[in-house]
Amino acid sequence: MSKATACIMASFLVLQSIGAFFVEGTSKGVDGLTLIGRESSAQDDILIQIRRGFSVARAQGSCCGKCGGKGYCSPQSGNCYASESKSYYETCGAQASCCGKCGGKGYCSPQSGNCYASESKNYYETCAEPAEPTDCCDKCSGKAYCSPGSGNCYWNKAKDYYKVCDASAVPPGALPKANSSENAIKFMSYNLMGWNAFNQNKWRGDNVLAKIKDWKPAVLGAQEVEKGGYGYEEVSDIVTGATALEHVGGSQFYNADELEKHESSWVNLVKGYWMSMTRFTHKKSGVDFLFFDSHWKHGYGMEQAEIIANAISEKRKKYGNPPTVLVGDTNQFCKAYDTSAIKYLKGETGSSPVTFQDVHSDDYGKSFSDNNNPDCRVDFILASTGQWALVRSFIDREGMGLNGKASDHAPLMAELVPIA
Repeated sequence: MSKATACIMASFLVLQSIGAFFVEGTSKGVDGLTLIGRESSAQDDILIQIRRGFSVARAQGSCCGKCGGKGYCSPQSGNCYASESKSYYETCGAQASCCGKCGGKGYCSPQSGNCYASESKNYYETCAEPAEPTDCCDKCSGKAYCSPGSGNCYWNKAKDYYKVCDASAVPPGALPKANSSENAIKFMSYNLMGWNAFNQNKWRGDNVLAKIKDWKPAVLGAQEVEKGGYGYEEVSDIVTGATALEHVGGSQFYNADELEKHESSWVNLVKGYWMSMTRFTHKKSGVDFLFFDSHWKHGYGMEQAEIIANAISEKRKKYGNPPTVLVGDTNQFCKAYDTSAIKYLKGETGSSPVTFQDVHSDDYGKSFSDNNNPDCRVDFILASTGQWALVRSFIDREGMGLNGKASDHAPLMAELVPIA
């Protein structure tokens, strides 16, 4: 028992000894004590002593003694706190502001002491008047988009809330924007996942065909036109029957109303994988172009890239270096755009005899997804450098994936104008 408590108890004993207590009504005493008896000057003196005793007890038992500059403490645990997160906390003194270290930031948290530019929690303390909002595009000259939240600048619109700063801006190495769609040619690259979509789950094949019909490509470079190691002719007949495209061979299909087909050829890559070529004439513009479709072996990236570049360079020299498009499934897992093979074809490393620009340089999201590789970009449309302008390009990811509704690959689409 503390000395203060002993003093209070002694006071009650004094009251009892002088006979001051008897039942004649009740009088609420100090701090919840109930005194029973008459009021008298002697009793008043005793009450004064009791009050003083409680004050002493509080001073001696307060949790604030060890809290330094902290504004609150818990009478239960004795711990000290910067903020009053519980209603029973004792106030120790003037609470120090969390703003002291916040510089020009407008808000701070009394709990953590951290400083913030915006008031994301309603208990934040206001440190200064928030700065006038600025347009994030002001510092993004030459870039296409910016984030109103972070103020960062971007070439690609990866988030819906990004603000458009300059829709015509393109990153270094990207295709220039076409002035119009006049004389545009629509290209498509699509791994059909024929072993599944045209064999095990034919309903998925219907969705694959629907995507081709919706885009209406002038030329389609397909891969896995099969039923699982067999059935190439059967699946190619299904494609032509459903889409009104004509079959070239080498997994290529084209719109005979828009294009005139010339000679084709075949190149072996690694371990049974391949690349096919067709020379076309665009009837409306009279422009000849070369179209290469490819399906690469997993791995062997640089070996295959060099075979492809040399074969394409040879054909381009033969036909007078016409505009050229290379499409396909590279099987270079999992972010093929970071591999030396794709960088080689784009002229970013090595000395390829022909260089290309990535038609989808604004979108490096996935084009293939399965249980082991849920977010992979392995498919591409590449256009010969300086020979094409871009009208539009996109990747249709709806229904893609091993457990999706169409192929496990997404189709890549592009509308390009040959530059004279």
